[in-house]
Amino acid sequence: MSIIDEDPDGSGEYVLGPGVIITPTQWATVADIKDATGEDVTTLQRTIAAGVIESACGLIESVARPDATDRDRYFLRQATCYQAAFVKDNPDLFSRADVTSAGQDGQSVAFRNVNAHYLAPLARLALRKLSWMGRTRPGDRLPDRAPLNINSEEYDDSLAWKRV
Repeated sequence: MSIIDEDPDGSGEYVLGPGVIITPTQWATVADIKDATGEDVTTLQRTIAAGVIESACGLIESVARPDATDRDRYFLRQATCYQAAFVKDNPDLFSRADVTSAGQDGQSVAFRNVNAHYLAPLARLALRKLSWMGRTRPGDRLPDRAPLNINSEEYDDSLAWKRV
């Protein structure tokens, strides 16, 4: 389905065809965030969270996506909710240093994920379930394999042979 007329009258609506009009909506409202996380967040914190999720998943919240599935919309909502709670609890989000490990007085820290210092762990989990972000269903996973023994004859037989 493609957009026939993008916002023809400045109302924020998109015309997909005769009688088919969509309006972009927020992935999650402040009320959705309260329901999902129990946290009271401000509109500004919700907007910041949506901006971080936009950067992480490559979509823009204010752009209508007629091809997005209900499943993708659900996980975008969840990611935004979790990220908003993270924004509330991490007011220094925009002033953090981009480091992989730090140490002081014999103590050290290393982030498990490259985006752990700005993306909420539960938001990251929700984003991984988006259809374009990776494997989302158990059937999509690679089959389990035993460790490869490169010294075995089976390994030798699996290689393509060339004439010398």
